[in-house]
Amino acid sequence: MTITLNFDGLFDRVIAHLEARLNANGDLRMTNDESPIGNIPTRHPSTGSGCGVDPEADRLLAEVSRLSDRLDSSAATIDRLQAHLHSLEGSRREGPAPLPATRPTFSPAARKTLARNPLFLDYETTGIRRNAYSTYGKGKGVHQVVEVAVTDADGNTLFSSLVNPGRPIPAGAEAVHGISDADVADAPAWAEIAPALRAILGGRVVAAHNAAFEACFTPEDWGIEWVCTMRLADEFYGKADHWSVRDNPALGSGLAARLVMAGVEPVHAEHEAEADCLRALALLKAMAND
Repeated sequence: MTITLNFDGLFDRVIAHLEARLNANGDLRMTNDESPIGNIPTRHPSTGSGCGVDPEADRLLAEVSRLSDRLDSSAATIDRLQAHLHSLEGSRREGPAPLPATRPTFSPAARKTLARNPLFLDYETTGIRRNAYSTYGKGKGVHQVVEVAVTDADGNTLFSSLVNPGRPIPAGAEAVHGISDADVADAPAWAEIAPALRAILGGRVVAAHNAAFEACFTPEDWGIEWVCTMRLADEFYGKADHWSVRDNPALGSGLAARLVMAGVEPVHAEHEAEADCLRALALLKAMAND
């Protein structure tokens, strides 16, 4: 992106206006030799002060001088902005800076998490707007869980079930996870599965990719200690800027992108609760170099 502003037209109009004013007041002949501003003399040849026409003309000439200074200053500012924009464009084309050579071969935080024998949780829901999460957690109750899965750190599935949300699943949500109203018509409601989930998750260290999302659908009184694999990955691999992610989605913070960065083949399907638990586990193990 290049910004170019041209003040020549504006300045010419100002000069033309002043010439008309000055000539109307005294039939003044303009000379280029005597003026640092266009062809308007700032000193009268005979008096040596002002333009020799009237005080109003002197005031106008002073305004033109100030305008000229401001135009020069604005042009310099625009040059600096253009140079900054060019540098930003160069950075965007080059992508994020390479990871430092001194980066450790494993994430101490990931190893510490695995040593605590975490569980892995994933929900699929009727929507993702952060200000409209389920009343089970911190939100306003608009969106509900439609699938839930829990696995352990060995990849064993401890719980997996579809959930009847008690409301239609929007087409946009179905397009993401593929779960339809017909799929959950005979599934248990949240109230029916919550006791079993609490027995598994209560008081445990629970990992999830973007754990804040899962936390908003989970009752606070279950006493879960959350670990976010997305945050750990951002800290370990670095977080790409918006422009780089737009040009190359594989640089983003999504689970699929982070698995690519970790060199892990994403063998499990995306946006299926059990599969996403296993993918988060694979990412955590890759960061721990386990």
